[in-house]
Amino acid sequence: SDDDYQIGLSPGDLREETVLAQAHMWFPVGQSGSLPDVQVAARVTVDGYVLEAAVPWRVLDIAPVVGNEYGFALSVSDNDLYEVGLQQSMVSSSVGRLLTDPTTWGNLRLAP
Repeated sequence: SDDDYQIGLSPGDLREETVLAQAHMWFPVGQSGSLPDVQVAARVTVDGYVLEAAVPWRVLDIAPVVGNEYGFALSVSDNDLYEVGLQQSMVSSSVGRLLTDPTTWGNLRLAP
């Protein structure tokens, strides 16, 4: 529905600075596109890279309230093939998570 979001974060091209770190929204479909209000930064480490992001509440159309719960899943997808758009692995905070079924996600509670 319109209150279920899928946001992707990319470190960009860490080999060169031709493709910068970025955020993109896939769902809801009516709001899909680039998210310039999301701050994304990545840096190379010895073991790979670190990615940090700040997603403003307004992007999710939420007025945060301590104690509220939201359906939530954090998933990491990896592809080490630079020229091929292929998901090689996926790790998620919700073991039974299905991509387009928010009822399979976990919950996130806002704490003080």
